[in-house]
Amino acid sequence: MFVYQRVNGRRTFSNDLFGETYGGEVSALWQPSDHWRLRAAYTFLQMQLHTRGSVSSFSEANEGTSPHHQISLWSDIDLSSHVEWGLGLRYVDRLPGLLQQIPAYTELETRLAWKPTRHCEVAIVGKNLLHAHHREFSPIEVTARNVEVDRAVYAKITLRF
Repeated sequence: MFVYQRVNGRRTFSNDLFGETYGGEVSALWQPSDHWRLRAAYTFLQMQLHTRGSVSSFSEANEGTSPHHQISLWSDIDLSSHVEWGLGLRYVDRLPGLLQQIPAYTELETRLAWKPTRHCEVAIVGKNLLHAHHREFSPIEVTARNVEVDRAVYAKITLRF
């Protein structure tokens, strides 16, 4: 929150918002065989925002704009020496902010990659495959439209030098 005030006859603006954040992330990688890798990750985030003085602020609602919990699981398999397939599942906790209130969601992602050389990769990627679209955030401006992320399938070429 920005507060307008006069200091020594001059107009100034100050930010009267302060807060604390804490959290952590745990991840693990397990390789059951030479051709198969499993990854898992969990993230926790907590925000507590406050204003100084008696004037409340919409900025305090920002503590609900980041998910408290996120979980991801990913599996990669080498189908041959030049072809790799990956499949991932991710969960994102709800956004409880007063202005957003976005529900939790779970999505599936996949990637099939061909590596003709060690410097070139051609991949087909699918994202958000469980639902045609879902909300990940909502703009704070009242006049703005809600934003939804659509299912996507695309091709990607990566060249490494």
